[in-house]
Parts: sequence; C-alpha cells; structure tokens
Amino acid sequence: MPLGPFVLPFRGDQYSFAINFNSSPEEKLNFDLACVAFDVKGNVHDTLHVRKPTALDGALVKGFEKQALPEETVPVEGDDVIYMFPKMFERQVEVLVFVASAPEIPGKKHDLSSSSKLEFAVSYTDVSGQAFNQSFDIKSLTLPAGAPEGQVSSIIVAVMYLQAEGGWTLRDVGTCLPYDSPGLVIPEMKRAILDLRDKFGVALDAADNMVLDENERVPITRQWQDQALTDASAGRQDPTAAVPVTKLRLDLSWTFWPPPPPAEEGEDPPEEPVPEFNLIMYNKDGEEVQSISSSSREATGARAGRPEPEEEEEEEEKQETEKEIRSMVLLVTNYDEEQGFSRIRTVRVRVVDVTRGEAPVPGSKAAAAAAAAVAAGEAPAPNPEMLLADFSVLSKYEADKGVTQVALMKLYKEYGDSAYNVFKEAKVDNAGAFVSQDPEAVLTQLKSYLETAKAQKAKEAAALAAAEEEGEEVTTDLRPHTWRFRTLGLTYGGDSLEAVEHDIKNLIAFDGTLAPGEARTCATSRAAFANGDTYFGSYQDDVKHGPGVYTFASGAAYAGEYQGGKRHGRGVMVFPDGGAYVGEFAADKFEGQGQYRYPDGSVYTGAWEAGKKHGPGVYWDTARGCLHGVWKKGLLVGEATYDQPALRFRGEFVRGVPAGGATYTLTGHRTLDMPCFAAADIQSMQGPTLALNCAYGIPPGSGDEPQLDEDGQPIEDPDKPPLPSHPKYEGLTYTAEELPQLVGDTVFPPEEGKPVPLPAVPAFSVATGLVT
Repeated sequence: MPLGPFVLPFRGDQYSFAINFNSSPEEKLNFDLACVAFDVKGNVHDTLHVRKPTALDGALVKGFEKQALPEETVPVEGDDVIYMFPKMFERQVEVLVFVASAPEIPGKKHDLSSSSKLEFAVSYTDVSGQAFNQSFDIKSLTLPAGAPEGQVSSIIVAVMYLQAEGGWTLRDVGTCLPYDSPGLVIPEMKRAILDLRDKFGVALDAADNMVLDENERVPITRQWQDQALTDASAGRQDPTAAVPVTKLRLDLSWTFWPPPPPAEEGEDPPEEPVPEFNLIMYNKDGEEVQSISSSSREATGARAGRPEPEEEEEEEEKQETEKEIRSMVLLVTNYDEEQGFSRIRTVRVRVVDVTRGEAPVPGSKAAAAAAAAVAAGEAPAPNPEMLLADFSVLSKYEADKGVTQVALMKLYKEYGDSAYNVFKEAKVDNAGAFVSQDPEAVLTQLKSYLETAKAQKAKEAAALAAAEEEGEEVTTDLRPHTWRFRTLGLTYGGDSLEAVEHDIKNLIAFDGTLAPGEARTCATSRAAFANGDTYFGSYQDDVKHGPGVYTFASGAAYAGEYQGGKRHGRGVMVFPDGGAYVGEFAADKFEGQGQYRYPDGSVYTGAWEAGKKHGPGVYWDTARGCLHGVWKKGLLVGEATYDQPALRFRGEFVRGVPAGGATYTLTGHRTLDMPCFAAADIQSMQGPTLALNCAYGIPPGSGDEPQLDEDGQPIEDPDKPPLPSHPKYEGLTYTAEELPQLVGDTVFPPEEGKPVPLPAVPAFSVATGLVT
C-alpha cells in the first residue's frame, strides 16, 4: 500500500521508523536507514546514520544506541530502527528525509536488490493511546517493471515535514539511486522537498529558500568503508574525470564526556584525558618506515600541524618516501590506567583533499583578508578543499576503561596487478562467481593478467636500466597503484603499541572485517604479502578457505577453491613460462583429474598425485601424436601406446622413455603423412594394416638406449645427457626386425579420449576434469 500522506499526532511522545531486510538469520545483510534534517532555509541541518547514532540533541536516535534513549522509550522491532521524539525538536528543523542505503562492499554484490525482503515500518501511539503500526513494502522499487535489473544502492523512502496547523506529515517518495551513501543524494532529497511545494501544494519555507546544487554532498562514512581516494573525490561524478589526489590532510579531533561528580565535597575533579595520536607508516614487508605522533611531529613527506612556507620539504624527499611506503595506520591512544577511554566521548578523523590548496585557517591573516573582501562586496573565493571522509568512533561512558587505543583508519596502496583487480576485470559479483566461470574464461583472464604483469616488469626494468645509465636513482614507485582509505574503528587495550603489534600487523596486510584478538574471517578478504603476492577471496579462522584468486609476484596466478590455507578442490592456474593447469588440487598440489598445457602446445590430460602425473592419462605432443598409458610419480611406466596420424607404436616404457620390445603398426588411414605412391602400394599389396616387431631410437639429446639395472630401471650415465622430463615422442625412430604381418584396423585418435586443441586434431572438452 502507498505510504501516506498521513499526519502523525502533533503531541506524540515517540515516533518510530524501521527498515526490515533480513528475511532469515543466514542472510546477514547490512543495510542502513538514515535520516537527514533540513532547516527552514533548505540547508542540511543534521544527519543521523550508523556512525552518528544521535542527532538534534537526542531528538533522533538510532535503535542500537540504548544509552541515548529516554527510559520511557517503547522498543520497536526492526533490522534498523530510528526513534524520533517530537517534543525535543529544534524549531528551525522543518523537513526530515528518510533514506535506505546499502554500503558498497569491495568484492561483493551488495545493494538493496540483494535482499528478498525490504520494508519500511512506521509506528506511534496517539493521544488516545491507540497504537499505530504499519509496514510498507519497498522491495518492488528495486525491480522496476519492464526495466532491466540495475544497481539500487539508495532509496529515498519518505519525507516528513512540519506544518503549524497539522503537525508532522509523512509522505512516500520511492526514488531509487545508484549511490551507496545518503550523503551523495542531497540534490535528490532537495528535489523531493521542492516537489512537496510544486506538485502537492505544501507551503514550506525550506522549499522557498532552497538553493539546489547538483554537486552538493555530505560525507557519511561507515565502518569498513574502503574506497579509492580518487573515487571519493569524484563523488557523484565519473571517477575517470576526477583530478588525482596528490595531497591529503587528516583532521583529527576528540571530545570528552563531562567529569563525574566528586565523591566527597571539596574534592578536585579528575584531570581531563590527554589523548595522543600515531600515524605509523609501513613498507611492503610490514616494517615500520617512519611515523608522526604527538611527540614526533615531523617525518619525510608528512608532518603534524601546518608548516611555514620556508619549511616545505623538497619534492625529491617526498617521492622517495612515497616509494617506500605501502600502508599507514592512524591510532589514538590514552594509556591512563585509571580512565582509558571512559572519559573520551568521540574520536574523529576527517580526510580532506587539499590537492588544489587549503582554505585559510580561521584567525589567520589570510582568513581576515578573505572576510574583508566579502564585506567589500566581492564574491567569496571558492573553497579549494574537498572533504572525502568523516569518520568517528563513539565511546561508551564508564564502559571503556579497558580501551586504551583506537585504530581509526588505514591508508594504503592497491596495486594494479593485485588479485582484487584481476577479479574486478571479470565484472562478476564475488570470488565464488569468478572461480565458477567456465574454466576457459578463467584461463583467458589469468593469462591476460600474466601478459600485463610481464609487460609491466619489462617496463620497470627498462626504467631502472635507463636511470642507472644516466647515473640517477629511481625515487618513485614504478608499479601502477591507487591510494585507498579504509575506516577501521577498532578498539584495543594494552599499555603500549607493542601490546597490539599482532593486531596492527593484521591491519597492514589484510583488508577485511577484523575484530581485536579474533581470527580473520571474511568472504571478501584482500591480503598483500611481503613477497609481492596478493589474494582476494574468502578467509576463515585466519587462513584462506573457500573461493579465491591469488596472484604471485613471479607472474603466476590461481583461481579456485582453498581449504585450510592451501589450494584444494577445483582450480585454474597459469605459470610464468606460459604453462597452465585446469583441474583438481589437494594441499597446494595437482591431485585428482586435471589437464596441464605446456608452453610449447603439448598437453597432458589425466590423473595426478602430489603434483605429478600419476595414473591413467593421455599426452598429446606438438606433432599431433597421442601417448596413452599409465604414469607413476611423473613418468610413464609399463606398456603404453603412441599414436600419430601415420603410425602406432606400442611398447614398454621405463622412466618415460621406451625400453624393451616394441611393435610398429601402419594402418591405411595412417598414411596421411606418407608419399601418395607409397601409401597406395602398401594398401594394394598388403591390405589396410601392417604390423611388425621393431627396434627404436630414443629422442635426440636423450643419450642412447638406456641400460637397465636388475630392477628394470635405467642406469644413469654421467657422461651422457640426462633423460628429458617430457620427451618429444615424435622424435622416435624405428627399425624393422621382422617382416610385416596383417592385423586388424585400429582407430585414431584412440577411443579413450580426444583431448587436445592442436591443429588438425579433433576437439575435446574437460567439463569435469575427466577425459571425454
């Protein structure tokens, strides 16, 4: 049913608004109901959202913020609830806008269409005591009739406005938007307020005084928000058109709870806490490079406070530091054993892009000059700063004595060749969808990564060589990368940074949901390792577990299943030399059924064990030959058959090369590569198929026929070249030892399999890792 318009009781003590989206406990979606308050001038007056759970001095409160709710609050069920207390409202607030939103989660499809259930609920009790409770289905808004499914990350659910003669009136809107934060849809909220006046004739001062700016936004930053600085700067605009962020300012602040009353008359109040900050910078190996803090306020390329112009550091030094640093973690600490964070109400950090310059500092000469210019009738200078994130952590009074340090934020480099970026290129919903693609599609994507990595390494090597030739030092990071920020809000105990060293190491190398002292478990984890490897996928109990993508610094890449930290199950892997494997893994090794494609184009399909060919299999060489037999620990053993279009060779193999008696068979349809007259003569005189016992010569470069020991194994001769790991069986030569005999026709390729896409060889498929 449509929502409103209806008038809520003017003197109601409490209104409640809820959004319900988890249709079962297993769904575990994380949506947010936010409220933005506009004043009579049409400006944003205050906001209420998950990281700011109270607004308008307690007139609006998020349901989870129990301590801020009045004792007489009537609790309401809902996945996310906002309580409103009309009698506490500031008089200048005229319009409230309710927005449901789904924060973006890197590596996972997470928007409002992800849920099978989505409803907005309104409840209150009127002056007569009559309870009102009504739910409104808004799920249908995420799937417009006749339109393709698209990303719906925010819905302006309703507006509520105050009129003197009628009280608060609620009216539905239902506008769907692709932006994942309520702070990015301020222009659409203002249009909804203008529609109240223009379409419905509602007289509102907010509409009459409003200025509509399509680029207006309010940073509403959630915990675990993970975003590229350039994307945050672009906001609603196309990120490709955004100006790169080259200089940041972090504004750090904190507020205190009032001191407790003295226990005895005349007792001095407790001293105010003295928090300190640390911005610690780490290299790719997880080693601390440098830091700035309350006691050490300067470092190369960074400083606390505003420097004087003559104190600006040289650009070369900044670049050198940028090359070394891979990540930074911002912490606020108060090691006071008596108080901890019990007196600290909020800790807040604002991330400000000052690439274009900074606004004048209040009270400075520049600020005074700007104010004087405005007073003289000049237009105010545009503010060159841009607020990218505004994140705070709320402390619980008297509940956080054990908390002595808070990790607020992480800034880090995401390299272009990371596993996460390989996943993003596929444009699928999550790691599970990536590894579930057709193996050929996964192989194509991993090979594309391999070629890109090779080209980048060659480019880096050329740049280093050129710099060395010029006698210069490369001071910039040559690997393409993007700086990102990730909000943390994690609280720890301990009396020093060393006490949480393990947790900080996790923050440096791991991008996923974390809890102090607990094992890493997250389906959308991203990890960067000291050796240059990267991972994107599922973590469980501190190890890789489930679907994932892994890129190696060497250029290799894997996409498939993990178990207990190791590759286990179905997977696809490419190697730096161009080889590729599609099949089953166990404990990080090829095991089960799988196919290996060698760089030269030859292919083995069959059984594996402990990383080696083991069991029945088929090997196709580059001459369209098919070797069919049984392998043991990587080598062909026992009787095997080698088929080519013009011949069949059957014989005994030891350690992968022929050893013992053999039979050479020539069949009519195997005369493909023989001169026409010879084939015709053979067929006319002897019939279609001939067989003879023969001797053979082993492949060139393998030495002579191996001498066998008493166990039938070749005796290695140190004066001869070693036997090849994967001999080119097309190099075998034959010498007849008997006259040919007529035998029955055979089929080529063998009936057991047609397993390789080489020219002039029938196609094959490995749908389940088994030869078909």
